[in-house]
Amino acid sequence: MDMEEDMDLINHVRGVDEEYKKIEKMHHRLDEDLKKMGGRYLTPDEEMLKKNMQKDKLIKKDRMTQILKEYKIKMQKA
Repeated sequence: MDMEEDMDLINHVRGVDEEYKKIEKMHHRLDEDLKKMGGRYLTPDEEMLKKNMQKDKLIKKDRMTQILKEYKIKMQKA
């Protein structure tokens, strides 16, 4: 798949899959929150929160990728 086909698939899935849209929104929010934490000293509690947010963001990214793969397989079979 090339970049344009990837974007077509992502846009399609965004339009039809509520779980994907919800996870993508949470992933984006985590990304923004993590950017706000960057570039300054973090307390130990903030550092732990940051690590947990990074893990959660990765879990969401993995799920988004899994959903896209499932749709790609469905589309190939059709």
